[in-house]
Amino acid sequence: ALRSSEFGPEPRAGFCLMGACQDCWVWQEEGPRLRACTTLAVEGMRLRTTPPENWP
Repeated sequence: ALRSSEFGPEPRAGFCLMGACQDCWVWQEEGPRLRACTTLAVEGMRLRTTPPENWP
């Protein structure tokens, strides 16, 4: 499993690779949520795989 479902306690895994499944969310250190499958990584970008503590 890659993360927990936001709709229940079940683990989630796998990616659609087209920005539709919502299984590849990552967060920038600054807080914005991004889809990993459609976001280009740039030098200096700091990402996290869990939401920040203050994320809604």
